[in-house]
Amino acid sequence: MHSTSLLFYLLLVICALNTTHNAVYNQCILFINNDFHAEPYKLKLTLTVYFAAIFLCRCFLGFFADNCSAKKCLLISLLVAIMGHSLAACSTTIDTFIVARFLQGLGLGGGQVMGLVILVKSFSHKGRATIIASEQVFFSLASVFLPLMGNLFSSKISWRMTFVAYLIFTLLVVVYLSWFQPNLQPHIHASNFTSPKSEHTVAHFQFFMPTLMSCFSISGYILWGSYFSLLVHHYAIPLRYLLMYQLIPIIPYFACSLLFRNLTSRVSKSKLYDRILCCQISAFLAIITLLFWNKASGSFKIALFVPILLHNFAGSFFRPLMQEKALNTVAEREIGLASSIISICQVGVNAIFAIILNCTHALVSTFVGIQCFIGGSIIAFLCYEKARHKHV
Repeated sequence: MHSTSLLFYLLLVICALNTTHNAVYNQCILFINNDFHAEPYKLKLTLTVYFAAIFLCRCFLGFFADNCSAKKCLLISLLVAIMGHSLAACSTTIDTFIVARFLQGLGLGGGQVMGLVILVKSFSHKGRATIIASEQVFFSLASVFLPLMGNLFSSKISWRMTFVAYLIFTLLVVVYLSWFQPNLQPHIHASNFTSPKSEHTVAHFQFFMPTLMSCFSISGYILWGSYFSLLVHHYAIPLRYLLMYQLIPIIPYFACSLLFRNLTSRVSKSKLYDRILCCQISAFLAIITLLFWNKASGSFKIALFVPILLHNFAGSFFRPLMQEKALNTVAEREIGLASSIISICQVGVNAIFAIILNCTHALVSTFVGIQCFIGGSIIAFLCYEKARHKHV
């Protein structure tokens, strides 16, 4: 395999591993709690502090990505992640583990955003949606296999082996990037489209609105993955369903992302938005019905699948289109800053929702309310876009 192609796929793998880390952790959390006997608020804190660390590192990382060596930024991020994985694997108290989670957030968040910056800078404007869809394909695969690994290691060997596996892989990546890949700017182009010279900065409406919508799209999925374990516990659903709830909804996300280029090339943007809108409205109605469903009924276990399946069908198309729409309004010299802001918005949105959920006693109604807010916001934006295009 050519070195630039290997780098391309390696960066996608890094992004996928980093963005699915919390899903893996979610499979280990019950076993971790059994070992540490942590107080409930400290167990929740391991979730919140991780998102807070990601948010912190992404506040300044984009600036360095535009003005410093991409390789150095990526390597520093990976080295911090190595420190976090090492400390997590060796932790003997919940307090030490919380510190480890903070370091993991700093390192994994930095690695994810740097990988995307390097990839986005390598593609022309028309290819950026394809890049984001490709990242979703790897994200989907990681969301299937890594939680299985986390569950297997936690139940059969030790949850610490999960962090050891992350540690070994990250060490191998650092060695490869340091010794065999001196250039981190692969010249790969998705099309022959010539990128227009934009003088826009990130501080404008056309950048922030699509950015916010792409963040809401991925947040709907992330919240399901992070809090399914709490929902399963709340409704006394057998634990074996937990893995199913995390794995099955990823199938449409993977399939649609894999076929993104073929499926989007056959329809106009207007028709594509119509289909996304249809899925989002259906997901919105499905989440509301959960409030009135008989929780003791066996069908409720299946009903929990429906909203996230519909949301994933829509999101697999909506997020790449919105993120491409945002990035294409920004000058090339600010791609790093723009990518960092997109990541900050994504993590910030997730952190706000996580804090709200952690601070409420009415978990289910609050969770449903947040999902309705996410879905309703996307529906409103799509209706606005449809109305705007009619008058253009």
